[in-house]
Amino acid sequence: MKTQNPLFQRNCFRIFGPSISPNRMDMSDQIIVEIAKVLETWNPLGASANSVDSLDGYKYEAMDIFSCCEIMPGQNKVAAATKQVLEQAFSLSLNEREVEEAAKEISDIMKKRAP
Repeated sequence: MKTQNPLFQRNCFRIFGPSISPNRMDMSDQIIVEIAKVLETWNPLGASANSVDSLDGYKYEAMDIFSCCEIMPGQNKVAAATKQVLEQAFSLSLNEREVEEAAKEISDIMKKRAP
């Protein structure tokens, strides 16, 4: 049995309302939407994504990745957060190469956040 990483035990996700109105999005919300688009394009679940009822376009995984990147130290935090979130959410086993391209895109999105 996999034990949960202490990072996730420290409540590393943000909770948003049931929907995000495009007119009321702050920068964080916009970044989360963009991260979800990257995940949806990559689609690490492949064909089995159709059988996941609560997938919602990877919105919740995008929130977790964003939030974890906010608190994780280190240079490769985007790749590490992406890998951890997806592996724990879907019981996947991803290698760094599989995560690399999506993590690069997500990292570029996160850099836009800096003023």
